[in-house]
Amino acid sequence: MSQEALDDQVLASMYEGVEVEQDNEGLLMLMTIAWQGHSRAMDMFNQSMDELLSQVAAGSDDALFKAVLVDPAVMVSPVVQGRIAQGVLMDDNGFFMALSKALIKAKPRRPVEKYDPIRYLVGVLDETGILDNFSWEDIYEIFVEHLKLYPSDSEDPHSGLKKLINGIRAQSGK
Repeated sequence: MSQEALDDQVLASMYEGVEVEQDNEGLLMLMTIAWQGHSRAMDMFNQSMDELLSQVAAGSDDALFKAVLVDPAVMVSPVVQGRIAQGVLMDDNGFFMALSKALIKAKPRRPVEKYDPIRYLVGVLDETGILDNFSWEDIYEIFVEHLKLYPSDSEDPHSGLKKLINGIRAQSGK
């Protein structure tokens, strides 16, 4: 999913033919934008925006920077505002430098887009507890040979896939 803003024509075409009272058009537009943010969070970090904000509430600046990268509108969230106030009181220049980088989309780096289907599948298999039941050989067979989600022609596809999946799981706290 692209991080570029949708233009008015694209947004209008998304609910073309749907009858919405004029008073509710703004609400529908806001819901669409919120949905895009949640989808981008899952796409980029294999975590929902709610999960990221829960981690922010628990004290994770990394999760805050990820949430801001996905959707800068989270800056108005009370938990983010609280962390910003704390940064001001403590004169935490490092925090504000990192926040600035997240706002200009410089940090963290967006994961490789071609592996998004692997991130989704790993997320689902992890949530259901199924992934732990597979050996690495089974995982290789499923992801590389059957689903063809990971290239088999790389130097060491077994190690590469294992590193990718471990990184995905570590990023989501597994």
